[in-house]
This record gives sequence, structure tokens and C-alpha cells, in this order.
Amino acid sequence: EHAHFLAGGCDAVVAKPVNIDTLMEAMARHITMDLSYQTAAPDYHETDSALSLPSPKRLAVYPVETIRAMQQAASIADMEETLRLIETLRDRDHKLADALATLAHNFRFDRIIGLSEAALVLIDLDVWGRAGST
Repeated sequence: EHAHFLAGGCDAVVAKPVNIDTLMEAMARHITMDLSYQTAAPDYHETDSALSLPSPKRLAVYPVETIRAMQQAASIADMEETLRLIETLRDRDHKLADALATLAHNFRFDRIIGLSEAALVLIDLDVWGRAGST
């Protein structure tokens, strides 16, 4: 198969799964480039509220439908819908809304999804806990 690609005009073939070092070596052989590695610069846009997640318990007091809708919007990186849903939380807990909005504005939808999932687990546990205690 490699011979077929090379005959078709490719200079090299790197098979999956790709090892980054192998890929960079193949690229260096065929194009002029100077590889310099550096650590990622810190994101100065993130604030303390974005770095420390609010407790899922604070989100678990809201309706399941709202939490699921926010999780769904965040899972497709729908900024507008995520922010709209976050705003529905503001009257009850403006600090939570601020923290979630900061996460959204920093494209940290992964954190919003994780917080939503944790809140839904807490809700499920609470429902089962109450059902078992009656």
C-alpha cells in the first residue's frame, strides 16, 4: 500500500496511529523547517472563577431540564444557547452564573459539561436516597 502512495506522488507515508516524533521527522526530511518546542503560554483571559469550578451542588438545585439543555448546548459549543441558559441561573445564584459565563467565554465547554454531568449524578443520587428513606 505504501508503494501505491509513493508511486502516486507522495514523498512519504506515515501510518496511523501517528507518533508525533515520527510525523515531525518525516516532515523535516521533506520540507525546510526549524522545529522549536515551547510550553504553552498561560491563558491570561481565564480568571480565578474559571480556574476553580463551582461545586456541582450549586448547579444541582436547578431543574434537570435546564442542566441537560446547558450540557447539550456546551457539548456542541453553542455559545449563544449556553450563555442564554446560564443567564436563567443568575437570579438565584449570580456567582455561579458569572463563573459559568467565564468558562463559556473562555471556550471551556468541557468544564461546563463536566459540572453538568456531576450535578445530574448528584440529582440522581438524591432522588434514589429519598426514595430509599421513605
